[in-house]
Amino acid sequence: MASDVNIWRSAMKVIQECGQNQNAKEYAFAQASERFDKGDLEEASRWAEIANTIDKLLEDIPRQALIPTALH
Repeated sequence: MASDVNIWRSAMKVIQECGQNQNAKEYAFAQASERFDKGDLEEASRWAEIANTIDKLLEDIPRQALIPTALH
């Protein structure tokens, strides 16, 4: 099982890579589902943990932080 630190790092990396063009949580859950379908349960679990961590990280960001500063 991956360490908490590695999960958080992976979650941050997925958020950065997805940016505003793709939902990072949905992407991570899709990766988990894909791994599960292929029978790789360990990797599927890791991706599910990443998705849950992404949810926690994004939950802590106030919605106003996502609005461009020009609109504040």
